[in-house]
Amino acid sequence: MTEEIVIEVVQKLTGTCFPYGSTEIDEERLANLHLKMSLFKHLLSEIEEASEFKGRHEWSIRQIGTEAYDFLVDTKNWIEEALGETE
Repeated sequence: MTEEIVIEVVQKLTGTCFPYGSTEIDEERLANLHLKMSLFKHLLSEIEEASEFKGRHEWSIRQIGTEAYDFLVDTKNWIEEALGETE
């Protein structure tokens, strides 16, 4: 399964979280936002666990750990930039 297909399926399952301006619609979108945040936390937790292997001697294990760690650093920088907290 390709990355694009997975993203499309997840998007269809979780729906949009952009506010509309109608209480009834926005209640559903708030629920969608909570679902997306829960999914994001779960996936980020798995990536964080994988990052703990970045110092291993075995090449394939170290590669997974390093890529997970690099992703976390990139994500941290992206979040800081989005919040306006860059130095």
